[in-house]
Amino acid sequence: MARKTVEQMAVNNIETPEGDPDVEQSMEFFLYFPTEWDAHVTKSCLMNLQFDTSVHYSESSDSWLCLAKKEIKPTKDRLLELKNFFDRLATAKNGSYDGWGTTVRDNE
Repeated sequence: MARKTVEQMAVNNIETPEGDPDVEQSMEFFLYFPTEWDAHVTKSCLMNLQFDTSVHYSESSDSWLCLAKKEIKPTKDRLLELKNFFDRLATAKNGSYDGWGTTVRDNE
């Protein structure tokens, strides 16, 4: 299944009874860059926006991953806003935004 389809299904599930968009969740955002420098410049920008960030070399993609984490309320609108922001941020440094992930919490 295409990544965009999977991501849209995940966004749709956030605002269903199984997900609660009013509760902050730890979200991870994946940005890839051709150089370590570009990844670190992006890391600095995201740290200023209160994201926990790290940079790692990804052998599987032969590029540098800038992983950004933040506790947010993941509404559809907020995730779309962040997607557009990360797309612009990554593109400005010859990189690419590769989506987001979250940990499923058991409320029991």
